[in-house]
Amino acid sequence: MATEHNLPPQPYKKFFGRQDSINKIMETLIEGGTFIASIDGVGGIGKTALAYYFCKEILLPSNRFDYLIWLTAKETVFDPFSRDLMIKTIRSSFGGIEELIDTILSVIKFEELMDKPLEEKKKFVEDEVLKSEKVFIVLDNLESIEDDQFFDYIRQDFNKLAAKNRFLKVLTTSRKRKKIADFPIEIEGLAIEDALKMLKYLASEYNIKDILNATDHDNIILIEKVGRIPLGIEFIIGQMALGKSRGQIYNELQGYPSLENAKSESEKRKILSDIILFSFKDMYETLTHEQQYVFKVITALVRNRTKSDPPVSFELLMTITGYKKQELENCLESLIDNNLVTITKDNEYVISQMAINFVKQYYDDFGEIEDEIVEKKNKIVKGGYKALDKVELFLNSIRELIDNNRFEEAETKLLDALDVMPDPRIYFELAKVQKTLSKFLKAEDNFRIASELNPTNAKIWFEWINMEDNRGRHNIALQLTEKAIEKTNNDVSLVLQRINILKFRRQFDQLREEVKRYLEIYDKEERQDDHLRLLRNWRNIEYNLFKETSSQPEHYFEAVEMLIEKESDIETKIQLCREALKISNKTGRVDKKRSFERKLKNLEDKAIRDIPSRIKNLNKLFNDKNYDEAKKEARKILNWIYEDEEYEEYSKNALRVLLQILSSEKDYDRVILTFEDYKHIGFKDKNCIDVYEKAQKQKKLEETREIISKIMLNIQECELKLRQLVMWSLDNKEEKLLELVRSKDKSEWIDQWQLTKNKALKKDEALIHYSDLSHLRSILSWVKSEITNKIQDNSKKNQIRELLNYTVVYLEKYISQERNESFHSRLQLYEIEELDNFLVDTRRTLETINKIMELIEH
Repeated sequence: MATEHNLPPQPYKKFFGRQDSINKIMETLIEGGTFIASIDGVGGIGKTALAYYFCKEILLPSNRFDYLIWLTAKETVFDPFSRDLMIKTIRSSFGGIEELIDTILSVIKFEELMDKPLEEKKKFVEDEVLKSEKVFIVLDNLESIEDDQFFDYIRQDFNKLAAKNRFLKVLTTSRKRKKIADFPIEIEGLAIEDALKMLKYLASEYNIKDILNATDHDNIILIEKVGRIPLGIEFIIGQMALGKSRGQIYNELQGYPSLENAKSESEKRKILSDIILFSFKDMYETLTHEQQYVFKVITALVRNRTKSDPPVSFELLMTITGYKKQELENCLESLIDNNLVTITKDNEYVISQMAINFVKQYYDDFGEIEDEIVEKKNKIVKGGYKALDKVELFLNSIRELIDNNRFEEAETKLLDALDVMPDPRIYFELAKVQKTLSKFLKAEDNFRIASELNPTNAKIWFEWINMEDNRGRHNIALQLTEKAIEKTNNDVSLVLQRINILKFRRQFDQLREEVKRYLEIYDKEERQDDHLRLLRNWRNIEYNLFKETSSQPEHYFEAVEMLIEKESDIETKIQLCREALKISNKTGRVDKKRSFERKLKNLEDKAIRDIPSRIKNLNKLFNDKNYDEAKKEARKILNWIYEDEEYEEYSKNALRVLLQILSSEKDYDRVILTFEDYKHIGFKDKNCIDVYEKAQKQKKLEETREIISKIMLNIQECELKLRQLVMWSLDNKEEKLLELVRSKDKSEWIDQWQLTKNKALKKDEALIHYSDLSHLRSILSWVKSEITNKIQDNSKKNQIRELLNYTVVYLEKYISQERNESFHSRLQLYEIEELDNFLVDTRRTLETINKIMELIEH
């Protein structure tokens, strides 16, 4: 018998290439032992077309199956011939188990069972069809389905059914793997010869002379810009048919489309070629923050790859991102599942040019991230990059167990690893795990082995000493610090650890003696950072001791005076002087009070005198793009002099730099607050005023854009609901719609809709799909009576009539005879208060339409 099927209209004009993929479907699904396979790839790659061609040209002529069931969850379609929005929302035909069962019932001609309870009709389909008949099911655009019960049904129930019926087969298509197909069939761009044939065929169909008269070399360059993706090739033809030049298309695909109507830099970044948006945006925005960051890192590395750079390997990504092994593996797995990243046979991660163009153009923070990644990469290359060795990779996996509190499992794996890798790092990690498990004797043994194998590693000693100190074995801990400090060349972290143990034991005389000894060592060896760390710690100890005991602060004064001399930052010096002055006053130490008053006055005078040189340094920091340091310095300068008229020019300079940096970071709220904090000098500087006014304008633009975006979403949803409502009133018969429009002398609307549909590649949309809100407004007013006449309940009828009247009045009041793009432009002219009112109105109108639909459905 001939195969019964419900294949939709053909989704392509002509099919090209893909013989390898067709063979793989045959080998994997038809001739192989599996019951399910999935065609995977980015948006526009041709997954649906391949599945359709396989069904129509391979399966139907062979009569291999009794039934061929096609369901699609496609939510958007791409129309490259549209002058308006190319990415259009459609209503998918399925979204769960019941839709699947009902579609099967429809194809096998048992529609009368569709009204039965789900369990009853599901049992019928399983017993009478799926267990015995030859059934081939296509689930198109699986990524749009979020129903876990549906996936469980396919994974579990279908698997059991397929075990009994080897002629039950399922083919899915998806932009990302949904973990239900054991055999993914990944497809990429067409082979060059097939892509070239497709381009020339479509160019001939639409008489694109630029393509027909060009050399193969020039045309290959063009199709490579879209990665030889079929929908990308259709995009090229569609745009040329609408009058765009080859150069304009190059720019769009490189991420530089026409910015003619963009009003701001932020808006310019959001204008992308629709083909790039269609292929990547939905997938990218479903990723977590961490997954997005890894994708941006790979993009930055691929874009800036030089001959001397290492490959973009797992180890390099681990080094640059700082992610743990399992965390990075999860991110990369998701990116690969979403077909955003691929991995070569050499284990190198790569991405397509279109994906690169999408990331660099669409995401505001990419420029900053790219600069940061290139800097990290260059440091790695200059430092002689080497991949993480086996021990580090192993320890990364162990740290994952530790982070999840799986300490016993971590201990077992570490003990096993020592048989093949007797490395001090493994002994050290094992000792820390055993310490956590309170296995102190074992931990002590392994700390000892680790320190013997790597005696200069201060971390090993620090953890061991910390364990003994926490156990109350302070004498053992102190004894260990002596050996550790000797082996590590007086490592300051271990010296501080010893000093703090002495503090805990209240051995202050010994503490002070040792502090001075190590300060002398660090000074002699010119280890200034270590000297400062120890001196600061000593000052903290003496300060807290004075607060606790109210004893005479002689040692505090000694420590703080030394620290004031050693600190390089003048603000820190001043802060220490003020602190010491307070303690001098509190303890009645007149001599110290006078000393610190003199120091404080000298430092404050110096801070003022240094303002000109600090301004020069500030400007240098700004010109060197060291913005973080420049912001700190500008704020310090302003805190010193912003109220001093003598230094007004310097204040304006500092404020100007600070505002410019904040503006470049698009922190417009902070620009406004900072300017208003220093407004008495800000209003005296034109540059400051310009930045302030720009920030106010940008903040207003952002608020405006956000409101307009919400309004347009409401309008689009209104259009969708109104189309459904109108067609329901006309019994979903297109001929009734056409008759109504003609009766109102609006035949030009039909011509306009038909023209748009003819240019569209997807031919299965109803004509009303191509109507806009101005059309729908009129049509709704014409069918009000038809809608109410279909309602039997009088109370509902009156309620719906009132709601319809409100909707029509609203649309007549606000919607002019124009397309949505013009409508969007008109919204730009409104003030925020007017837009807020408009948003409230659109939301109320949408709620009204939804209420009408709800009353009709119930």
